[in-house]
Amino acid sequence: MQGGYHETCGPDHTYNIGGVGVSQTHKYGEFQKLNYGIRGYIGQDWNGGKVTVYGVNPYIKYDFRLIGIGGGGHLGNLIFDGDELNLFPQLDLRLGPYDIFFVEAQLADHFPGSWPATVFKLGIGTGFELKDGTSLRFGISDAGFYLNPYIPIENGLVVDPFFSYGDKSTYQIGLRLHYRLNYK
Repeated sequence: MQGGYHETCGPDHTYNIGGVGVSQTHKYGEFQKLNYGIRGYIGQDWNGGKVTVYGVNPYIKYDFRLIGIGGGGHLGNLIFDGDELNLFPQLDLRLGPYDIFFVEAQLADHFPGSWPATVFKLGIGTGFELKDGTSLRFGISDAGFYLNPYIPIENGLVVDPFFSYGDKSTYQIGLRLHYRLNYK
């Protein structure tokens, strides 16, 4: 993932972040699922000087048909608006059926890292009435307007690109690849 942002009362920044994660999903019936995991990430933030950004992010999410909730936390050397943090919460809320149409709000739930940008997201999405996890999300974030398709290909492989644009100094582009073990 790479991007840029303008620090409030400060200079423009650019950054590159990469990471890995592992998670487990338990399905209960057609629409209920529990997902938990841990992710790690590392990268650089440049603004004339260089800061190494890194962190670990344990999380848990529970989805019912009409509502989804989640939480977790980030621990590491985190950057937000030019300031260094060591600990930050993660929160998720989704309203509406995730396979049809939903509204969601996310705080610090962006992989490979919510740092230094895409800490906040508020958007809508659709699952196109599919049950394989396919979705298209779009909305507004601290990195600008965003678009995030989640595209299962076959045999457990998922392509998950992310694009955001606010202005010439506030943007992000990323490509996440997932492999779902034992996916049926």
